[in-house]
Amino acid sequence: DALSISDAELWQAMQTRSIPIKTFLLDQSALADLRSGLDDRMGALVRSEQVTALLAPLAAELTGIKGELATVVERDKGREQGASRILLSLELANLKRAIDRGGSFASELAAVRRIAPEGLPLATLDAAAGSGLPTQQALQGSFQPAARAILDADAVTATDGSFIGTLLSGARSVIRVRKTGEVAGEDAEAVVARMESRLQAGDLEGVLSEADGLKGGARAAADPWLQQIATRLTVDR
Repeated sequence: DALSISDAELWQAMQTRSIPIKTFLLDQSALADLRSGLDDRMGALVRSEQVTALLAPLAAELTGIKGELATVVERDKGREQGASRILLSLELANLKRAIDRGGSFASELAAVRRIAPEGLPLATLDAAAGSGLPTQQALQGSFQPAARAILDADAVTATDGSFIGTLLSGARSVIRVRKTGEVAGEDAEAVVARMESRLQAGDLEGVLSEADGLKGGARAAADPWLQQIATRLTVDR
């Protein structure tokens, strides 16, 4: 048979082509090891993909939990801020009632200060916390002495220093007949009349605005009373 070959002939052919049998057998073993290593790596790759597929839903759930947790934290923060605002409103209402009734409001002011945010103008109330702020009625009652002091100071400023001028100034301080109502003019008497008109209407801002027209000694005499108006206005705002 032409296709048959004896062992001797095969051996002769391998010797002729310089292929040692040992090398051939070693190459076959290396190929087997390489195939086994590739099989192991492919198995590990498959397992890794399976783990990734299994973890994907868990990762999505964790992301959702983080989002829900952040929402809960923000909601709780908003509730805390809302509760703080409500508490502050209640304490401010208590402070306003204490001021309106007259007398000391030191304890109510301290309660507001404990929870008040920075920037709330409470320092203007400190000076009056022990004695209290005048009510609207008290301010109207104290206006007459303040008006006399303003006009007396203006009369002293306006006198020419002569004997007659001094006598006239003294007479005005004893017998005072002043204008009232919406009096036109820039002199102290007209300004005081408009201040009184604004006060009777409860327009404290208007009182301060009209008082800006006072000059020199008249303004200095008005300042202590005007300070009460300014403090009261701060509270009412």
